[in-house]
Formats: sequence, structure tokens, C-alpha cells
Amino acid sequence: LIYPGKWLKLAATKRYKPLPALEVETLEAPRRSLSIRLAMYPLSGAVLLVLFAFYFSQSNGRSIFGLSSVEDAANVAHFGGSVFLGGPWDWLPNVDGPGKQSRCIESLYNLKKSNITKVQFVPTFYWLDKGPKEPFPDGFDPSCQNADLSSYYCYSRFNSTEIQHWCYLKQQGNCEEVSDAEIQEFQTNFYECLKTAVDLGFDIEVNARVDDARELGGWRNTLDFAPLETHGNHSYVTAVLNPIADVMIQAAGPDTELALTLQGEMGATVYFYPEEWIKVIADLRERIDGQR
Repeated sequence: LIYPGKWLKLAATKRYKPLPALEVETLEAPRRSLSIRLAMYPLSGAVLLVLFAFYFSQSNGRSIFGLSSVEDAANVAHFGGSVFLGGPWDWLPNVDGPGKQSRCIESLYNLKKSNITKVQFVPTFYWLDKGPKEPFPDGFDPSCQNADLSSYYCYSRFNSTEIQHWCYLKQQGNCEEVSDAEIQEFQTNFYECLKTAVDLGFDIEVNARVDDARELGGWRNTLDFAPLETHGNHSYVTAVLNPIADVMIQAAGPDTELALTLQGEMGATVYFYPEEWIKVIADLRERIDGQR
């Protein structure tokens, strides 16, 4: 933040060229639209955005982001709220006691107390991989107890393993492959949460997220997989995206704005399989059109 002007100048030169965002925007229906997004913005782009805000605010003599008073802040567009769902325990009812609503629904009533109009849901699913490939490099500890970020496997799954299957419920480093019954259970309960959000007047966005079922700190950004490739009985599309898309359309009201982010922080798969991701977007368009 000491040299914002130099950073902005660097961004304008050929030495810095951000990766473009791949975005397919707005599926229109009468009084309703669904935005499907697949974006790959480098972290440096976000940093430059912050730097620009800082540079701009300093240049016009106002406080950070140009807000000089509470009154100014009140006139700024409000941020949406987020509901993080770590697994079935967050979307199933009765987890916190008999007759209790799901944590997902409870969160919405808390958010309703704030002056926001949109809620982003972040449902988390899991991958179980086949483990590190043998022979192990010298000094490699498969327990990952003393791993660092340069680890052959513990943080980076890239070039060190492959996905075994997709799953919903992790338990002490294991995770059974998702079943059709689990998918139906997720859809039934996630629908109830999204429908509650719509009834409370929220627009909704869903950001699909996956995490390491082995609980060894694996980084999703290094997963090398094709979204249409089947691992076990399901692909990423059939285990994650289709169930979400179906529920969103069913829960939406006539005026509800919807947005679906197909994945986040998963650069390797987008880099290696861009054509498949484009096909996924087209397939989701067709799937959603068929449910209107």
C-alpha cells in the first residue's frame, strides 16, 4: 500500500497481463434470471482492486474507500450475507435437537435482522483421493504431520494422486461415495433452506465448494480432474452441480435473482479442461431451460 501508483502503472504494462475471466452471464426467463459463472481471477487482480480503492480514496482527500461519515456509509450498496454449509450437519434438521430447524434455515433468520437483500450459500462437498502415489520421495511423511506448503502430497494433490470419488459426509479421514439417497436428502433439505430465503425476500447465490475428505490439508486449487469425468459412480457435475441447479430453480420465486458459481479456487481443472467447463455451462443452460 506504500506505492499504489507504481502498482497501477505496472498493471497497465505488458509485463502484467491478468488471466481473463470466463463468464457466461444471464439466463433469462420471465421475471427471473440465473447467472452461471465460472471465473478465474488471479489473486493479484484482487490486490490491485484494493490498491486502486486505496489510491483513489487518498487522492481525493477522503477516508479509505471514500467514506467520511456514517451517513456516507449508509448510502453505499449493502454487502450480501453468506451462509457457509460445511456438510450435512448444516443442512439437515434436528442436528441441534429434536424439532430444531437446520442451521442453514436458522442462519437466514439471523441474516434477516441485517439490511441485506442477497444471500450467498456455500455448500461444501468432498473429494476422497487415492492417496499419494508410490514410490514416495525421500523423506516423505504420508501422515502429513510435519508437512509444509511445498509438500509432494499433503497440500498439493497435483501430479501426486487422483480422485477416487466425490462424497458428502467426511468422518475421520474417510468419506463414503455419495449415494443417490444422499443426493436426494441434500436436495430436499437444501430446497427448504433456499425456499425459506426466497420467502424472506432474499435473492440467492450458490457457490459450490469442495474440500479434502482425508483432512490432510489438500488444496482444491491443485486438483487435476475433468468435470464430466466419472470417479466411481459420479462426476463433479452429477454429484455437485446438477443437484444444486435443480433445487435453485425449484425454490426461486418469480422475482428472485439467482446466481450459481460452478466452483471456486480450482484453477488446475479450469486450466487443463476449459472446453469441458464450457460444455458444462451449456449443459446447465439446457437443464435449467427444461425446468422452467
